[in-house]
Amino acid sequence: MSESLDFETSRRPGGPNPGDGIESKELILDSAFRTEKKESHLTNQDTILFKPSNQLFGVFDGMGGRAGGDIASQIACNTISEYISECDPQNLEEIKDMVRNALLHANRAIIKDI
Repeated sequence: MSESLDFETSRRPGGPNPGDGIESKELILDSAFRTEKKESHLTNQDTILFKPSNQLFGVFDGMGGRAGGDIASQIACNTISEYISECDPQNLEEIKDMVRNALLHANRAIIKDI
């Protein structure tokens, strides 16, 4: 049987701690990434967002080899990274809103710049 801690409970003062009889666990994350150019494409249009210190990871795929796909994936990566780095969500609903808004900002930036 696995045990999980509620995000809300664990973040507020008086939340679980070792003295509450709940074992404190540290999350250790190993990560790696790999992208490759398909034989049918001239370039690899993928962009990787890799910021382990901020727990921020993403893969932004190009547009199937179409012109500007590499630029669109880079704009999406940069826009989302900047947007999220300025946020401090406090609960699951705020995290959902943050991700949704980051994606909308990236979409607008791509449309504007390409």
